[in-house]
Amino acid sequence: MPRSNKCWVEWAEKLRIHMMTVKLPEIVKSTSDIHSETKTHELFKRVQSQRFWNSWQRGDTDWDALKKAGFELDFVPNADGKVEAVTFRLNETWLAIMQGPTH
Repeated sequence: MPRSNKCWVEWAEKLRIHMMTVKLPEIVKSTSDIHSETKTHELFKRVQSQRFWNSWQRGDTDWDALKKAGFELDFVPNADGKVEAVTFRLNETWLAIMQGPTH
C-alpha cells in the first residue's frame, strides 16, 4: 500500500486536468517520470514492479486513487519484469465529458 496516497490523488487529478484541457484521451508516462512527478516515498524499483501496477490497475482498496480519478491503466513489463511505462486512458465518463454533448 502506498504510504501516502495523497501524492497520488493530487498527481492523478493534475494529470486528468491536463488531459482534459488539451483533449488527450490517453497518455504514456515513463515510470521514471511518474516517480518524480508524484513525489512518492515509494522506492523507484517498487514503482517499476509489475505487482505495484497490478494493484493500481485493479483499483484495490487503498490503491484506487487512479481509478477514482477516472483512469484505466495499461502497461507491459519488459523481459526483466519491470514496468518502464504506463498508459493512462480516460474512462468512459471522462471521455464523454471531454467530447462534450453530441447533437
